[in-house]
Amino acid sequence: MNEDKNNHPMFYKLRALHAVIGVFYTTAVSYIWYSALFGIATFWTWLAITAHGVEGIILLFSKGECPLNAVHQRYGDDKTLFQWIGGDTLDKYAAKVWLGLVVIGTLIIVVRVA
Repeated sequence: MNEDKNNHPMFYKLRALHAVIGVFYTTAVSYIWYSALFGIATFWTWLAITAHGVEGIILLFSKGECPLNAVHQRYGDDKTLFQWIGGDTLDKYAAKVWLGLVVIGTLIIVVRVA
């Protein structure tokens, strides 16, 4: 990592923004599973599912890479969100696990609520 660039004010602002987005999606998947386990479907359930659907479309069009990673790199940050949290191993499998959690949780909701 370029030490001069990580002193850029945007470096840490981008990390903070990415962390907030990560907390939002973690909360959303948690609510999907809450809804699945308790057999409920509220406005918030469908909002969480929709948010993950939009995220999936964005990732599909960006070939599986978070578009914010390119912005991070522009300011000298060579790590993805999952690399900050858990290193390369988490980064390698996180998207697949996340996708599985969202799809299975959504399917449970559809089966239990429908």
